[in-house]
Amino acid sequence: MRRRAAWGMFALGLSLAAAPSLRAWAQPARPGMPDPRRMSGIPRPDPQVPPGTVTVRCLLGSFAEPAAGVTVTLEVTGPGGQVTTHTAVAGPEGRATFQGLSDAIGGRAVARATLGGGEVTTRPIELRADMGSRVLLVKGAAAPPASGGAAPPHAGATGGPTPPHAGAAGGA
Repeated sequence: MRRRAAWGMFALGLSLAAAPSLRAWAQPARPGMPDPRRMSGIPRPDPQVPPGTVTVRCLLGSFAEPAAGVTVTLEVTGPGGQVTTHTAVAGPEGRATFQGLSDAIGGRAVARATLGGGEVTTRPIELRADMGSRVLLVKGAAAPPASGGAAPPHAGATGGPTPPHAGAAGGA
């Protein structure tokens, strides 16, 4: 009986000693860092990004896990309704950069990538004349709502076929 009690106390002590390290493991790697899955798909206009440029950063769950080598598709709808599709491959930091979208300023774009077997997509990204945009795509993130936040008021799906276009630059 004493032996069982001793083993029980030993197991309890061991689990209490491990509890703080388990809590740390379950939290983000850096305290104070937001969960990137909550930011996935929400465009962020950025004055440090040139107009006519969209940067998409792909992550496999956290900022420490870039999705290098993933193909990102950007469907661009110009102000006149013309639709073009661009592709770029994410570099070592998980970034795919789409440049040269000046003809589509005033329109919008939607980025998508397949991460971990599931497609992740963005809200519509407003293509502005004064700055470019950055956006995250994160494995396991829920689909962003169709409206709210940075999405333009005219956001919505576009109909019709999407012609292929091979004009995007990849990079990190």
